[in-house]
Amino acid sequence: MRTKTVAYCLLILALSLLTACLPTGTIGGSITGLTGAGLELQNNDGDNLTVAAGSTQFTFATPIASGSVYAVTILNQPQNQICTVSKGMGTVANTSATVTDINVNAVVITCSDLAVSTQSFPIDLAISNLVKNGFDAASKITGTYTPAGQSTSYPITGQETYSWVPAVTATALGLQLLDAPSVTIGSMTRNGNITPIASIAHHFYRGDNYYPVVNIDDGNHLYVVTSFSGWPTAAKVGDSGSLGAVTVYSDYTLVSIIGNVQLSYNIESETADTVIFVSTSAETDIDGSQIAQSDRYRITATGDITLVSSTVEKSSAAGTDSTTLTPISVQTPGKIPAPTAWAPPGGA
Repeated sequence: MRTKTVAYCLLILALSLLTACLPTGTIGGSITGLTGAGLELQNNDGDNLTVAAGSTQFTFATPIASGSVYAVTILNQPQNQICTVSKGMGTVANTSATVTDINVNAVVITCSDLAVSTQSFPIDLAISNLVKNGFDAASKITGTYTPAGQSTSYPITGQETYSWVPAVTATALGLQLLDAPSVTIGSMTRNGNITPIASIAHHFYRGDNYYPVVNIDDGNHLYVVTSFSGWPTAAKVGDSGSLGAVTVYSDYTLVSIIGNVQLSYNIESETADTVIFVSTSAETDIDGSQIAQSDRYRITATGDITLVSSTVEKSSAAGTDSTTLTPISVQTPGKIPAPTAWAPPGGA
C-alpha cells in the first residue's frame, strides 16, 4: 500500500511539473482611433482590462496556456465612441517548447466617433413606457471582489434573468400607485463560490406622471422618495442634473432611518437617433457602507427604451464588490408573471 501511495504521489508531482513547464502566451494587439476614456476589454469573460484614451496597443495581464482558447470582447465602450474587435478569437499555439512563451498580438480594436444627436429626447415618455411595459433581459454578470485591506481582486461571474414586470395597480404607504416589480433569477460565482440569485423588489410610481414614490427591496427595506424634480421632458446630449433624494428605512414602520440616497442623471451620445440615459444613485448607510449604481438605457426620439447595462459598486467593512450586468437579449414587453403584491410582513 505504501509503494502505491508513493507511486501515486510521484505521478501527481510529475503531472504538476509538466503543467508548470507548459508555455503560456499573453493576449494583446493593436488599437486604432481610440480618443475617448472608458474602454474596457475582456478575455474569456474575465481578466478585465481598462484601456486609456490614446492607446495604440494592449495586452491582458493574465497569460494563458499553450493550446487554450482566447476570446477578446468589449465590456464597456469609450465615451462618445464605438469600438469593434476583429481577429479576437483563436487558440494559443500548441507547442512543446518550454523556452519561449507563445504570445498573441494579432487582435485588432478599431474605434470611431459616434454621431452626436442634436435632437431632444423625451425621458419622461421613455420612463412611462418602461413602467407600463417592462422587459425581460437574459444577462451576464462580470466584476471583481476586493477584500478589505487587500490589493488583490478576485473575479465575479454569473448569469441571470433580470425582469421588470409591467406595472399593476397596488397600494403602498396608504396611496394608490403603480407597482412595477423587478424579478431576478440566476447564479453568481464570487471567487470560486457559487451563490444562487433569487430576489423580488417592488418599485412604486405615481400613475399620472410616473414619478417614483417608494422602492421595497427583498429585505423589506423601504426607499422612500422625499424629493423629486421630475423626469426630463426634452433632454439633449450633455444634459445632467439632480433628480431627487431618498430616505432608507429599516422596515415599513418608517421609524428607523438606515441610509440616504441621492439620485441624478446624465445624457450620453450614442447615434444620430439615440442617446444613453444614465440614471445614477449614490447610497450611504449608517453602518458606513456605500452603494453606487448606474443604470444605462438606450432611448429613441419616440420614447422607446432598452436596458444597456447596470453597474453596481458596494463598499463595506468586508471589502468592495464591483459588478456589471450586461443584457445578452432583451424582450419587450416583459412576460414574467407579476409576483404576489407586496404587503407589510405579518399583514400589519
